[in-house]
Amino acid sequence: MEVDGIRIGQGRPGNVTSRITEALYRAVRGGDTVHREWITSVSIAEKVSGSQRS
Repeated sequence: MEVDGIRIGQGRPGNVTSRITEALYRAVRGGDTVHREWITSVSIAEKVSGSQRS
């Protein structure tokens, strides 16, 4: 990984970054009951009608 062209650590996500990423994905996919307020349910009908083109 790089920030402003400077290599960070070993150039790949470490343990802490990996754990944070996994926790975020669990939360936004509904697998984490602690952060349910981060999720807004959308029905399939809403998705379809919202994606129609004119």
